[in-house]
Amino acid sequence: MLDAKKLIQKMELHSISFGLAEAYQSNLKIDYNLIKQAEIESNMTEYIWILRSNGTCLIPLYSGVNSLHVKAWNQEENEFFHVVGSAVNTINCDFAITLANEYPFNVSRVTSLELLVEKMDKLLMSPSIQSSAFDFVSSTTASNTWSQWREFFYQNENKMMSDFMDESIIQSKKLSKLRLVA
Repeated sequence: MLDAKKLIQKMELHSISFGLAEAYQSNLKIDYNLIKQAEIESNMTEYIWILRSNGTCLIPLYSGVNSLHVKAWNQEENEFFHVVGSAVNTINCDFAITLANEYPFNVSRVTSLELLVEKMDKLLMSPSIQSSAFDFVSSTTASNTWSQWREFFYQNENKMMSDFMDESIIQSKKLSKLRLVA
C-alpha cells in the first residue's frame, strides 16, 4: 500500500542529496501531489522518477506511457529512480527504459472477453493515456476501436503499446471464438 507521506519524505531527501531540480522546483510539488492523489484514488505504487537540474518527471509504470518520455532525459547529469511503494531506488536510464517498456498487464492471462474489455477500457481511459501531456487520443475504448488505438500508438512511436494492442486484439479474437463455441 502506498504511504504518500513516507514516500514524499524520501523523494525530498533524494532531491536534496543530489542537488537536483534546482530550477522549476514546482515540479517537485506536482510530483508530490500526484503521489498524494494516487494514494487516495488509485494506489498506483510504481513509477520512474527523473530528477533533472531543470525539474522532474514522474512517470507511472504499467500504464502505457511512451518510453520516449524516459529516453528524452537520458543525460549524464540526470538521476533516475524506480519508485516502488515507499521505496525510492536509484537506477540507470537503460533500466528505466526497460521498466517503461513493460506491458500494462499480461494479456494472455486474461481468460474472459468481458474482463479483457474491462481492463482495456480502464487502461485506455486512464489519465496516462488520455492526458494531453502524453497525447490525447479518443474518448471511446470499445474493442472495435482497438486497431485505431494501435495505429495511434504506432504513429506516436510507442512500440510497446502498439505491440500490446496487437496482442490484445489477438486475445480478444481468441476469446470471442471460445465464447461462440461454448
